[in-house]
Amino acid sequence: MGFLSKLTQVFQAFEEWTSKDEIVFGEIVRTFVKKGYPVIGFNASEGKQSARFLLNGPVLFAFSITVDKKVASASVLNVIAEVRNKLADPDDAIQMFKTDFQNIAKIPLFGQIRINHEYNTIYASTSTVKSLNTYLGERVGQVKIDLLEKDLTEMIDRLTEALRRFKK
Repeated sequence: MGFLSKLTQVFQAFEEWTSKDEIVFGEIVRTFVKKGYPVIGFNASEGKQSARFLLNGPVLFAFSITVDKKVASASVLNVIAEVRNKLADPDDAIQMFKTDFQNIAKIPLFGQIRINHEYNTIYASTSTVKSLNTYLGERVGQVKIDLLEKDLTEMIDRLTEALRRFKK
């Protein structure tokens, strides 16, 4: 019985090691749904999960969070916030070109915020490279939800402030 128990522990450890992104992503979905933001879209592939949440707030219409597992536990957390305006103003076209010009040198991977205009919708995105071990507790499947929520909320708040001036 001892051999079978040890073998099970090895398999569980391997499964957790290969499933860190799914575990963290599941907690992200649970956390934001619990806050009252329904999921309006999923996209999942090998090592990459994404969910889009409906916010419909005073500034943001929706936001997306992507967990893209790279090597071992290193992952890229990407957040895209979205503002929707009812009408397109001709001045918005000029602002779109200005924003596109400003984005040439911005790399959102390093925490910078990149703004993208698409007529009535304006997107802001930022990314960070994190070790998923930062969010995992000592027990198998345990996630440090407070830290995860704090990091993602800070990213969403920064994007909200960047988009506030575009909301009409």
